[in-house]
Amino acid sequence: MIATLGELITTLETTLSQAIAVREVALAGVAGIAVLLLAQIGIMAWTVRRLRELGHLRERMSRLADGLSLLTDTTEAGLQTIIRQVEHLGRTAISARPAPRAAVSRRVSAAARKGQPLAQIAERELLSESEVRLHLTMAGAGSADTKGESACLAASTSR
Repeated sequence: MIATLGELITTLETTLSQAIAVREVALAGVAGIAVLLLAQIGIMAWTVRRLRELGHLRERMSRLADGLSLLTDTTEAGLQTIIRQVEHLGRTAISARPAPRAAVSRRVSAAARKGQPLAQIAERELLSESEVRLHLTMAGAGSADTKGESACLAASTSR
C-alpha cells in the first residue's frame, strides 16, 4: 500500500501528469486530423471547381467545332458554286475576237438614247460603267450630242 501522504501525492501527480500528457497527445491528434480533413475538403472544392471549368471548356470546344464545320460547309458550297459558274462560262460561246469598238459604241449610244440605266448597259455589254461613260463621251464628241446620252451621262456622273 501507500506508506505516506507524500508518496500518495507523488503518485497522484505522476498519474495526473501522465493523463494530461495523454490528453495533450489526443488533442494534438484530433487537431492534426482536423487539419487534414480541412485540407482534403479544400482540395475537393478546388477539384470540383476545376471539373466545372473543364465542362465549360468542353462546351466551348464543341461550339467552336460546330462553327468551324459550318464555315467549312459554307466555303465548300461557295467554291462549288464558283466552279460551276466558271465551267458554265467556259461552255458558253464567247467570241474569239471582241466586237469592234464602233459597234459597241453604237449599241451603247442607242441604249442611252432609249433611256436605259448606265449599270444595265454596262452589264449587257460586259463593260464597266466607266467604259460605258467613255463610249458615250466619245460618241458625243464624234456626232451631235443627243438628249438621251446627255441624260444618261448626267445621271451617271451625278453620284
